[in-house]
Amino acid sequence: MSEETIAAWQKKLDFFLLQETRVTDSAEKFKLQEDIADAEKKLRELRASQHTSSGQARGHPWLEELFSDTVCSKISRAVRPYAAHSLVSMLRERIPANDAELIRAGRFLVEHQLLATAQTPYCALTGERRAFFPEGEDALWDAVDKKQYARPSRTLAPGEFLQRTLERTRDWYEYFDALRQCHEPKLEPGEIQTLHSIEVSGKGGAIAPQYLIAGLMSYFHEEWSPVIGGYTDVGTKAGMLDRLKASQWICWLVWGPSIPLCECGQWQPALAHQFGYGDENNSLPVYFLGDPAPVLKSLRGASQGDKRAIHVRNVAGRLTWAPFAFGAASSFAPAQARLTAPTPSSANGASEPEACGLLLKLERAVPRNADPKEPAYFTSYIWLMFWVTRAGRGKSLQRLDGEQLPAPTADAAANRELMSAGMLWQDLLPVFVHANIFDAVVLGLQKGTLVENALQLLRRAWESEDKSLEFHLVCASDYSGCGHEIKFPAPRGESLLELLRARVATLRKDDPKFAKSLCLPDPGAGGKRPDEFACFFSACHLPEMVEGYYQFLNDKQSQ
Repeated sequence: MSEETIAAWQKKLDFFLLQETRVTDSAEKFKLQEDIADAEKKLRELRASQHTSSGQARGHPWLEELFSDTVCSKISRAVRPYAAHSLVSMLRERIPANDAELIRAGRFLVEHQLLATAQTPYCALTGERRAFFPEGEDALWDAVDKKQYARPSRTLAPGEFLQRTLERTRDWYEYFDALRQCHEPKLEPGEIQTLHSIEVSGKGGAIAPQYLIAGLMSYFHEEWSPVIGGYTDVGTKAGMLDRLKASQWICWLVWGPSIPLCECGQWQPALAHQFGYGDENNSLPVYFLGDPAPVLKSLRGASQGDKRAIHVRNVAGRLTWAPFAFGAASSFAPAQARLTAPTPSSANGASEPEACGLLLKLERAVPRNADPKEPAYFTSYIWLMFWVTRAGRGKSLQRLDGEQLPAPTADAAANRELMSAGMLWQDLLPVFVHANIFDAVVLGLQKGTLVENALQLLRRAWESEDKSLEFHLVCASDYSGCGHEIKFPAPRGESLLELLRARVATLRKDDPKFAKSLCLPDPGAGGKRPDEFACFFSACHLPEMVEGYYQFLNDKQSQ
């Protein structure tokens, strides 16, 4: 292949890259990005062919594409192919004959840099167009020379692991996407995971039976304007109640709350727990390959108090990309559909981050043998969710404006459409505090604070509307509201529902009119709730409710 042909394709690539900086139309920009990808692929193939025919170090198109999308991604696109080819050449020097071993070593190289380096996993390019790593260069090539790629492993502290992993989710996505598209070797969905066995060991790691809903700031990439727009949408003529509901709903969602894992069908056949360090927003979903019950059994013990998380001495597993590893829509819990089917990016850039598909498949989890009273720290929202309506309507579930709630169906997808079309989130009033769910003593005090805060807030709202409101508790951070028990309920008498019920009982003596406005599930009803509450407003369906709200904000931003 002549140098002139390569030069011609390089010229095309340079032209496309220049045009990309000038084009503003989204359709044209998308077409240019396709042209750029095609030109880069063609150049990789031409250079690989040229080096093969000339007897120089041979390239490897798939590995070069992998490197371009991951460890070479910070280099200018015009010269990125040189860096990717340089890395392949350096691997060829160490692994001259075996392509299967070369691919494994290339995968090891990417994973090593993403897992091992503290600051800069990416390579740079010298003036002679040789790739080098500003951080970890010697350690990387030493590991390759020692053939550590044969059985790679990495041990990290909890904070170190989560920080690096969450910061580098885009690179992990590109890596797993390349594995998915690779034809030689073709991997099965369950094989799309790290070669590295990752052990996370050290004090402070927590596993909690809850699931983090994507926060507003994550969804909109730290951009506040859609969030503020969601509040101002209530209008200048909105009364205190409408403003209060909008404000509480947005505050509850800004950084993302967690919902409890439940025994209902929304959490079948497989589900993920939460592994974190310090706070629920510094966490990853984790999938137990084995039975999680032995690890989490202490959460069922009344002697532990109401802890919502457990200490783990170490966990070991492999990172994967859930939409690729669990490709079938029916293979994972509907309540965690966001995890296995991420929302695609929209033209205006408002979308869930790539992190929504990152998952740690746990091969081992060892709990710490900690004293139940030992101070420990892992924070999360604890919350109560109320559906607000007018008093005096009996059993008729009418919204504040008098409109009847839509009738739910047996079709979950149809119910999701009803939630979105009716903007049912407008009826909800969450009350929450940030609590240490790792310390039963502190959590008990914070739950009492939440109950008192809720009563004070509801009373003010009730009085502002001439004492004409009713507040129906539909779910909470430890109460699903769907009619089923959560997987790890609080000890008897310590759940938020029971604490609220006890507090309302005392109010019936001191303030019977306000107490009557607080409508709690009947303990003698066997968990049965109105179908509208169970299908629309239970914790198990909040991910769908939130998804509809984010789409509403997304549509408003596009207008």
